[in-house]
Amino acid sequence: MASGLSPYRLSKAREAYNYFNVFNAVSWNLLVGIIITLFALRLGAASTYIGLLSSFFYIALFLLPLGKMLARRFSIIGIFSFTWVMRSICMALAVVAPFVDYAGYRNTALFLVMLGVLLFHLFRGIGMIGNNPVLSQLAAGPDRGSYMTQIQIINSVIGMFGSFVIAMALGTEPPIFVFSILLTFGVITGVISGYVIKKVPEPPIEKDGRGMKLSGIFKDAMKQDHLRHFMLILFFVIMVSGVTRTFVVVYAREVFGHSDGLISLYSVFGSMGYLFAGLIVKFLVDRLGAKPLFLVCVIIGIVSIIPVIFFPRAAVENMTGAILFLVFLFFMLNFGFLGSEGIAQTYFLALIPAEKILDMGILYFFIFGAAGAGGSFIAGLLLDFLIFIGVSPFFSFKILFSVMIVLAVIALAMQKKMKSLGSLPLKDALEVIVSFRDLRAISLLDKLNKAQDSYEEELVLTELHNTPSHLAIGGLLERARSPRLSARLEAIRALEKCRT
Repeated sequence: MASGLSPYRLSKAREAYNYFNVFNAVSWNLLVGIIITLFALRLGAASTYIGLLSSFFYIALFLLPLGKMLARRFSIIGIFSFTWVMRSICMALAVVAPFVDYAGYRNTALFLVMLGVLLFHLFRGIGMIGNNPVLSQLAAGPDRGSYMTQIQIINSVIGMFGSFVIAMALGTEPPIFVFSILLTFGVITGVISGYVIKKVPEPPIEKDGRGMKLSGIFKDAMKQDHLRHFMLILFFVIMVSGVTRTFVVVYAREVFGHSDGLISLYSVFGSMGYLFAGLIVKFLVDRLGAKPLFLVCVIIGIVSIIPVIFFPRAAVENMTGAILFLVFLFFMLNFGFLGSEGIAQTYFLALIPAEKILDMGILYFFIFGAAGAGGSFIAGLLLDFLIFIGVSPFFSFKILFSVMIVLAVIALAMQKKMKSLGSLPLKDALEVIVSFRDLRAISLLDKLNKAQDSYEEELVLTELHNTPSHLAIGGLLERARSPRLSARLEAIRALEKCRT
């Protein structure tokens, strides 16, 4: 899809959005990342409370229709900016919670945290109406997948750094007022992000300025087999992702008894897993396509859960073994499931016609919200129920994660019904991923696109001749039409080698 912006304006818009993304990611990590779960646990919250707190992230997405109604009267960027500022200001309620707890009103403190997080996500839900239109405008052209993954990389790098700062600040059970200091910084950076987003150009909206009614959106989606199947797969994947990534924090706290600071360090490795997923997807997505990478991430997520089922009780007391296990678990869960969430949006934007992005984006986030909210809340109830009837936390989490494996496997089994959108089949994509020659060819193609002069171009074409791969054929055919004879000859020579 082509952007309505000139190359220069697109470049400046992306630059502004990248700045927004940095402040937004810092704010997110300091307000509603792992820190809010640790804060609630520190205040004595039960699993049901944690599940409810996590569900707010998803429940807020049901306010997208309200955002759509506002978009008829106000600019999308204006709504985006206002709601982002307000959501951060609302977290001032959580900032004062430690002082209320210190005064002896713990239940009130927990209520303030819950109210602050709820209002944060409600404003966010309204503002998210601009997410898909803005991304669709900025992620235009042949580098759509790599640009969207670049956004993911920025988020994961900031998340990793933020988790490290939180780990250092929390240490080993510091005074609860430390949470107030961290949350205050989150409020400030969140307000800044709301002002920075104003520099992004207003994205185009539906031609009639109204779009479809909510019931019409669902009916339209249900008529499209590929979209319907993808939404069902997405429902299961988001449910598993939301539950596992939320309750792995509770798992580390309740089963292993580790401190806030140590759990925050695990979150650093979780962000590192998300970063690695982003780097790998950015490198491969424009060559392999979104579908196989989405499936690979889901498979990795499933593999990461399995060790929880077989982890022996005796190993819980082994500090070294427990730390290594939880580092692996946090890293792989985020690599697999957060990676799948990121690439799912890339797949969705390629599946939907440009004129339906705003409408179908509402459906996307409705599915996202229903899966995440329902999964998180039910998972919290299940854990509390199992503990209530006498099942130990150790075995309660085994039961919960076993259910998640079943749901993820169901989603994976449905993958044949997803439209390929020009992607390689999963089997072929896996062969490329484990092939050094194909991976090197992809790297050389990237270098070819960035070649600064004819000499560098010819050197890369020579390397492609020595690294034959069917993945290089498209790029070589383009170079075979070069106005320079030497480049054409090198490209043709490399093509002959690729086809043999």
